Amino acid sequence: MGLNLAMKKLITWPKIGYAVIGLFFCITFTTNFAITYEYNVVAGLGKIIEQAHSFGDFIFRATDFFDLIYHKPYNRIGPYLIGILLAYYFYKRKQNNAPKLKLVFLATGWIIAASIALTCQFSLFHENFSRVETSFYNALSRSGFACGVAWVIFVCVNGQGEIPLNTRVSELRDKVQDSHFEVYTDGSKVDGGVGFSVCILHGEIQHKIICKKLEPQNTVFQAELATLGEAVDWAIENKKKINIYTDSRSSIEALKSYGSRSKLVISIKNKFCLAEGLVGVAWVKAHVGISGNELADHFDKLASVEGESMDIPFPYSFVKFTLKKKLLED
Repeated sequence: MGLNLAMKKLITWPKIGYAVIGLFFCITFTTNFAITYEYNVVAGLGKIIEQAHSFGDFIFRATDFFDLIYHKPYNRIGPYLIGILLAYYFYKRKQNNAPKLKLVFLATGWIIAASIALTCQFSLFHENFSRVETSFYNALSRSGFACGVAWVIFVCVNGQGEIPLNTRVSELRDKVQDSHFEVYTDGSKVDGGVGFSVCILHGEIQHKIICKKLEPQNTVFQAELATLGEAVDWAIENKKKINIYTDSRSSIEALKSYGSRSKLVISIKNKFCLAEGLVGVAWVKAHVGISGNELADHFDKLASVEGESMDIPFPYSFVKFTLKKKLLED
């Protein structure tokens, strides 16, 4: 009941909510510290086993720890309060449409969270704490470890919890030196058909044309991403240096972005990582007379009808629309 009250106060009257949570933090810190100091309780079960000199002493200390510290809700409320603060922070971020964290803040957060959590977990190892030190440990360790867990939850919900090959693609090369081929890519939707083309040129000579057709439910953006992936696959397979030119600025921005949840974007990023040093990618303006780009534009229109079929999961927007339509019909 008290936790629900704190959450409601945070949303409606933030200052009162913070005051209530701060009060609860003070209570749980004080009770943990005072009980540990007064009854000389050990710092967790690890210290019970380490300090027990006989089975009877172990049972006595274990019972003491559970009865005085572990079973009491006022001693264990800290992690719940941190959970409430995290939920409120998510609420405010969504309300304010907050952007994803920059890499420097993300790295700093991981370092701090990992340091706190590991300290809470392993600082007892082969250490003989004084009564005051033990009291501080019991008063702070659960809340400290909960902060580490809260950080992991935060970055995962925020779409930045993966150990991404993403980060290595944040600096896409515009150009690789001594490239063997120039590659122009394009994707389009014509008369309901979606397709893309990859035009590989060696100088002015057409070396290879790849045309593939997607499902009508796929988007042009997906086609533009898929054609980049196809070009990278060709470079890796043939061990050739290539410079890719695309008129899709949004595709390049998606690949440079951090923490995308799109499986297609992530898979293309991973391909670029595997092709490190082989591939450069740059944006070119459409329909300004660049011969390679015009060639790709011509073939992607043919691809939407005659290209080899390629399966890509439908976009979330289409799935959502279909489900909504189905529910309305039912």
